[in-house]
Amino acid sequence: NGPSAADQVKNEDNESPDDCTDGAKGWLCSCRVTLACGAATLLTNARLRLGRGCVYGLIGANDSGKSTLLRAIHERRLGDFPSSAELTTVLVEHGVGEKPPECNRTPLEFLLADPQLR
Repeated sequence: NGPSAADQVKNEDNESPDDCTDGAKGWLCSCRVTLACGAATLLTNARLRLGRGCVYGLIGANDSGKSTLLRAIHERRLGDFPSSAELTTVLVEHGVGEKPPECNRTPLEFLLADPQLR
């Protein structure tokens, strides 16, 4: 008999982001998220844990809610997500930067040109 599901969740909640190869220094966010888009519920009480200094990717099928989640993060619509004073986010919508002169920039150059990030 292994640990119960409740014990596993309790233990996971106490974990530190030691497995982040980028040298995380604690959790930036360790919260539960419920997210809906219209009548569709995309996430229900899902755990969102982001370690400081870590880099993450978001992968999913078309129309699975990736952009909706990123927009909710950017707009701070997630309960315990860090404030804009603690974490700066930038949301670049599809089609932005696809025409000259923006299309000649690297993604980093495009973001660093944003007046809000200066």
